[in-house]
Amino acid sequence: MSTNLNQVAAERGYPSNFMGFTPDNVSYWREPGLPTLCAQPHPTADELDTPAPPYASALLYYFQTCTDQMAPRYPRGTWVGAEPLAFCQFLCPGQVLVWYHVAEGQAQCTLARLVEVRAGSLLLAYDKDGQQVTIPWWQTDPTRPLFRVTHYLTPPVGLVPPELPALLLELTTDQMAPRYPRGARYVLRPVPIDAWGQARGVHALALRDGGGQFVRRIVHQVNGVLVLASDRTGDIQTLPLLEVAQLWKLGEATYLPAETEAEHQRVMQRPAY
Repeated sequence: MSTNLNQVAAERGYPSNFMGFTPDNVSYWREPGLPTLCAQPHPTADELDTPAPPYASALLYYFQTCTDQMAPRYPRGTWVGAEPLAFCQFLCPGQVLVWYHVAEGQAQCTLARLVEVRAGSLLLAYDKDGQQVTIPWWQTDPTRPLFRVTHYLTPPVGLVPPELPALLLELTTDQMAPRYPRGARYVLRPVPIDAWGQARGVHALALRDGGGQFVRRIVHQVNGVLVLASDRTGDIQTLPLLEVAQLWKLGEATYLPAETEAEHQRVMQRPAY
């Protein structure tokens, strides 16, 4: 078995020794201590009824690797779950991070291992060849959200078709049900900052300074203030646009819980306000 694994690693161009592990050791292929969670626990009915801050986090983020730069532990096609980081003190060398940014109108993701925290920048390195890259990052910069990898979602499966999304979210509450039920996953598409003033419809929002992430319907805007609505309750909230760090438009569903799929198809025929 050891010979076969060494052969696989050699055929893929992986190093014979990675962080002190050889291919016959599971820690060569998987991040030690990083769990594989194919499904996330969701709040119970009692927890959903418990009062919570209006902008408590209601999103789970997923990224898929599109290169082998982080192989062998994160080869092309690997899905990982991640959580947003808002403050430098939560950064620790050795963490695997995702730097999600928009360059020339295109969303880009950089998955790399943190080497050093510097003033106004982070030094990252790719696992496969040790190549280092410095990225500009400030906790108040809304165009460069940073995420920490928390778990594997699924093992890699083949090559990545170019049309696959780089970022998904999973809803963890029913605030936007029945159209957007708890447990469903959707493609996220970043909204350019210069278009935030025209945003309408269902969006994922991240607040500045770690204020939380949530999904709401943007009904309209008045003098730079978003008017948000919950589909489930119809409650209306207002939020100054200046407090928003990042804005994503919800796209197509990639997964719907089996018990809600029929209901989802039915309610999607209704007009949305």
